[in-house]
Amino acid sequence: MNNFFITGLPRSRTAWLAAFMSSLDGVLCYHERLKDCADIEEYWRAMSVKGYEFVGNADCGIPMVTGSSHSKVVIIERDPDEVIDSLSRLFGDSFMFIPELVMEAKRALDKMKGMRVDYRQIDNALNDIVRYCTGMELEQSRADVFLNMNIQTNDFSVNPEALKMLEVSECLG
Repeated sequence: MNNFFITGLPRSRTAWLAAFMSSLDGVLCYHERLKDCADIEEYWRAMSVKGYEFVGNADCGIPMVTGSSHSKVVIIERDPDEVIDSLSRLFGDSFMFIPELVMEAKRALDKMKGMRVDYRQIDNALNDIVRYCTGMELEQSRADVFLNMNIQTNDFSVNPEALKMLEVSECLG
C-alpha cells in the first residue's frame, strides 16, 4: 500500500481534494482522519485499509503527520491573510487566537518537503497531483464532475490526546 498526504492551511480545499482523490479507482483519501483517533497507533491502523492501493489523508492543521519518508506529501499553499479572513468571517470574534495559529501552521508548512501547489491553481494542477500521489493519469471527465462542487467542513475540532502522540516527520526539513 502507498500512503500520501495532502496538507495546507485551513480553508485550502483539503476536504475537496480528499473527496476528489477518493473518487479515483483504488484510492481512499480520508479528510482529517486523526481527529477521530484516540492515539497515533489507531491513526496508522486506519491508514492501513485493505482493498486500496493508495490510502491518503487530507488534513489542514496537522502537517506533521506525514508518515515515513516513502509517503508522498502535497502541500497546498494559500496566503495566510486570506485564511485568517475566511476563518474570522466563519467564526466571528469568538476566535481571536486564529491569526497566531494560522501563522504557526504556515511556518511548519514552509519547512515541509513535498509537492507544492498554489491554492488558486489546484484545478489546473489536478493531473500533477494525481500523478504525484498515485502514478495514475487523471481522467478529465472525472475531474469535470468535481470541479464545480463546493465541499468543505466547518468542524475544526481535533482530538487533543492524539495530537500529543505526534512525532515530527522526516518530511519536516
